[in-house]
Amino acid sequence: MHASRNAVQRSAGLTLAVAAAALLLLSAMVYAQATPGANQAPVAVPRAASSAPASAPATAQSADEALYQQITELRNLPRVPQGKQISDVPEVKQAIDDQLTKSLALTAEFLKKYPKNEYADEVLVQRMDTVRLLAVVNDKPLDNFRAEAKKVLAGDASDKVKSTVAFMLVQTDLQDTFKALKENEQLPEDQKAEAWKKAVVKQAGDYIKKYPKSEFAKEFYGVLIETAVQDRNFDRAYELLDQLRANFPDEPAVPQIAQFIQQAAATQSAATQPGPATQKASPATRKAPAAE
Repeated sequence: MHASRNAVQRSAGLTLAVAAAALLLLSAMVYAQATPGANQAPVAVPRAASSAPASAPATAQSADEALYQQITELRNLPRVPQGKQISDVPEVKQAIDDQLTKSLALTAEFLKKYPKNEYADEVLVQRMDTVRLLAVVNDKPLDNFRAEAKKVLAGDASDKVKSTVAFMLVQTDLQDTFKALKENEQLPEDQKAEAWKKAVVKQAGDYIKKYPKSEFAKEFYGVLIETAVQDRNFDRAYELLDQLRANFPDEPAVPQIAQFIQQAAATQSAATQPGPATQKASPATRKAPAAE
């Protein structure tokens, strides 16, 4: 959960819009298998949790293992040179497009032939990200991705697949929201920031309600806690922290986040109270829990 922890610790020096946008990008990178080119969206697949090996054995491969290995080899896409846009390097764009098109075909073949295979979850997630990236690379609307994502969420896919696809869908929606706000020249900057904040909070809140124990939920808890602290709603911040502790009892960032909330609450209390004698204990100023 390092992305959430860093975002919380830096919140004093960043606006919510910047911190939340950075956090969502970082969380995508945590689960990606390659680094994007400059100014590009992540160009690799968030892997679904699996106990399967990273690649199939080199010898005595079955047909499904051989196909799975071909698919995994397509995950690391060519990189856009530093300082370049993908449109500046047509040969790289074409190579990425070709690789994604091949990934789309092979993942469809695998899922048709081996829908119950141990690798099927990973392959389905790779297919979903391939659909998304094909649209991004070719600067096309993400309607196809959204349609396929909704089918996955309404179907019988595993919870791990659904939580991953839902995370991808949230990122897509937030990217569209951010772009629309940025391009709206009529809206004042403060109203843009407030609209972005509301969009992030809604998406994060909806996600943790559906997938509270997903690894991606950690990042959204970080966003919501940061927002609550910036709004001086320390009771809400501690409520979210308690949820985070309950769902992720081994999360090492919890004590640091708790300390951050406590320090922010103490600073606010000192600024609004006439003196220590008049201060009363409340959930907002409770002692940060010790590390377990």
